[in-house]
Amino acid sequence: MARLNRRIWLWLKDLQGKTREVFDVNGVTVTVPRDADGDLRYVLEKGRPYEASEAYLISKYMPVGTNVVELGGCMGVISAVIRNQIGPDARHIVVEARHDLAQLVTLNASRNASPDKVKVVEAAIDYSGAETVSFAVGRNAHVGRVSAEGGKSSVTVSATTLRAVAKPMGGEKFALVCDIEGAETDLVAKESDIFTQIDLAIIELHPHQYAAGQQAIDEMVATLASHGLQRVEQVENVVCFLRA
Repeated sequence: MARLNRRIWLWLKDLQGKTREVFDVNGVTVTVPRDADGDLRYVLEKGRPYEASEAYLISKYMPVGTNVVELGGCMGVISAVIRNQIGPDARHIVVEARHDLAQLVTLNASRNASPDKVKVVEAAIDYSGAETVSFAVGRNAHVGRVSAEGGKSSVTVSATTLRAVAKPMGGEKFALVCDIEGAETDLVAKESDIFTQIDLAIIELHPHQYAAGQQAIDEMVATLASHGLQRVEQVENVVCFLRA
């Protein structure tokens, strides 16, 4: 019922011509068109916190000039926060599986960026070895994820890995920002050498997605520690790791 009420509220605002497509959120300006995800537009229209934990940790720990790989771009709000933090000339690679969202990410990530400093990869992070995977769209743009179950709400997307995505960095250091709806445990477990390039990782945890529960989180933290990345701060389910 709450979701229906939100959509009715947006519909009435649209009829009155009172909805916006440009928003100021987390200290940056982003574009979210009227035909975009209703749940997220409602949050922005109401001026409610949006990805505030990620934005806080990025602003606190990410230095100007940092190259960034961002996994799970969604609408590009955090992408815009990252660009605002790193300045116009640092490189920023964003992975987003959905084509419609990838276009929006490109728009928001590129604002205030120098030419050729943003690359958006349309793919999902996956370590099955398959070239394509089933991606469940979910009830809103935030909860899409790789799913073996398929179904009516699923689309077929290209698969990639962090190592492949980061290849254009050419071995240079970069920061990792990761929100991939439960696939982060597999990423940390399966990647190895790539973490030598990462001095900062900001990862959103999704405990409800982990069959092993807290054990999965403990193993992920231990693996990152073995790569020299120590947990320094956690805000809600978002954890920041820095190289010791």
